[in-house]
Amino acid sequence: MTMKDNIPAETHTKMLHASREIMAEVLNACKTLEINFSQLHDHELNDLVELLGDQENYKELDIILESLWKSRSGQKNWSEDTLINLGERLVVSRHLASDKGHSHRAIHLAEDITYNLRRVLGGLHPHTMKMSNLLSQLYTGAKLYGDALNVHEEILQLIVSGDDGDDRTIDTVSAKTARQQVDLLKAAYQRNGGWVKSADFYKRLVTDLTKMFSKTADFQNIQPVKDWQAKSDNTTASLGVFEKPQQWMFVVKDDILSPKGGKHIHGSTSEEGFQRAPQPLKKGKQIGWSLRRVSDLWGMRQRSAGRLDAEITI
Repeated sequence: MTMKDNIPAETHTKMLHASREIMAEVLNACKTLEINFSQLHDHELNDLVELLGDQENYKELDIILESLWKSRSGQKNWSEDTLINLGERLVVSRHLASDKGHSHRAIHLAEDITYNLRRVLGGLHPHTMKMSNLLSQLYTGAKLYGDALNVHEEILQLIVSGDDGDDRTIDTVSAKTARQQVDLLKAAYQRNGGWVKSADFYKRLVTDLTKMFSKTADFQNIQPVKDWQAKSDNTTASLGVFEKPQQWMFVVKDDILSPKGGKHIHGSTSEEGFQRAPQPLKKGKQIGWSLRRVSDLWGMRQRSAGRLDAEITI
């Protein structure tokens, strides 16, 4: 439970208003003094972005996260989890900072990150799945329903065909996750008003999935694809729609160092409930996803000593 959960709504609103005014002055002073945010301690960065997110100050948040993203190669103690969390927060802040309700810049960055996560970690890794779902949500917000449909189709194909040629993805992806992807596929199909490929293709895909997970509760009484209606209904209307994050902090607990280095900071809000992403039951690598690579500037290389290093112009 966070502090704001214990504060009356009216009081919390007044506190946020006052904090916005104070933060505006602080950020202006930082710009005047040319302070480099990447030099702040990790727990301070977590608290700063959490406050800006709570204030819904997305433009300033976008500026700060972008500066951290550009300087991430200098953060030697940041793990793979922290780097990916930072990229995701930047995509979200860029989307929310857009005046048009959606941002093609956010979509392009999400496409680049998703592509490289698929290449380095595999398409079914928890980080990759989360970013893929976020990308689909951005497509949906931009009314690119066919692109959103393709994201979930490709994930389901990977579950059926196996990650990197391994046909034992039933050991990698839970039935619950697979069913969620089927439901997201259906929602995208309904928003798009039809399929991108032939209807038989999707019928076979969902049939194969149903056979794979036939002994699980999640795939009992699943509606056949032939019975899906090409229009939204109450069961799918809210699926795959972008929602603001409940938490903005991005540096994982294990990466947070004390101001003197060495031991981790304790007692900071950045410690609460923020852990590393779970690993899949069986790790693999996937190459050759059909999602186009928008930019060759990302240049993420294969992992080295457990890190993801990249260069990107944003």
